Amino acid sequence: MALFNIFLIAIASFILIKAVSLFIKSTTNISRALRVSGYTISFLLVSVATSLPETIVGINSALAGKPILSYGNALGSNIALLTLIIAIPGFINSGLHTRKIFRSKDIYISSFFAILAVALALDGQVTRFDGYTLLVGYVIYSISFLRRNSHIHTFFHGYGRVNLLKESLIFIMSLCLIIISGELVVRGAINLADVLKISLGFVGLSIMAIGTSLPEIAYSIGLIKKHKQNEVLGNVIGSVGVNSTLVLGITAVIEPIVIVNGGISITTYIFAIMVVALFLGFSKKDHDINKKEATVLLLVYIAFLTVEYLVQ
Repeated sequence: MALFNIFLIAIASFILIKAVSLFIKSTTNISRALRVSGYTISFLLVSVATSLPETIVGINSALAGKPILSYGNALGSNIALLTLIIAIPGFINSGLHTRKIFRSKDIYISSFFAILAVALALDGQVTRFDGYTLLVGYVIYSISFLRRNSHIHTFFHGYGRVNLLKESLIFIMSLCLIIISGELVVRGAINLADVLKISLGFVGLSIMAIGTSLPEIAYSIGLIKKHKQNEVLGNVIGSVGVNSTLVLGITAVIEPIVIVNGGISITTYIFAIMVVALFLGFSKKDHDINKKEATVLLLVYIAFLTVEYLVQ
């Protein structure tokens, strides 16, 4: 039974990743036709697209009455984003320049929301009011970002004509696949937790977080090979903001998240805050994340998974 559920999660995650890839391609083509800059696309559009797995998992887990799965998934994904996914480009490209995200102040705002997602849960729950607060925060942040960045980025040039009918069909098809596969991932995770007698929070923090972060990993590797560091950072910083506000906000509005006995421990919160602090520190120092710092981030992520497993 456990193997079947693991297989179900693996297959559904594979479909989810492919569907997100199609979604990103169609939305990016349309955005380029509208002459939107690469950093803006990565921060707003692609970060939302690559966070769709977390969003769909959040909606489905809330509808299933298991919102703690979404909280663990969002928190685990943020930790993976700021360690594993930042470390990979650091190794491939011998470093990751971060000056731009400091100049735009985006890194501070996303870090604030990542900490806020932890702070709101310290009383043992994320209420509907908290959810609405996070959603309002996301809207205000997005509007602020557009106002701050719309005039400082170079527009795309040389884009071809876009077949809007074709791109719209791909958009709808990929969205349907995302919804269906997301539902299968949630069902598989819930069943796996029951069979192995482990908490849904831990499943969300570990297996689900890695699975739903695969689009960001694939997207980042593809961009770093093309020497597009700004887009990598825009996607990571944007995804952290989306996970902490939009994903958790939608989940909590549908079904308040109760943390008590959900598999989220004080060590989880400590790692979440420590990871944000490390990322800020490494990014600000010389405005560059080198291989040594990438190694530290990777080791912290391994330590996080090990500690969470032992706590279980």
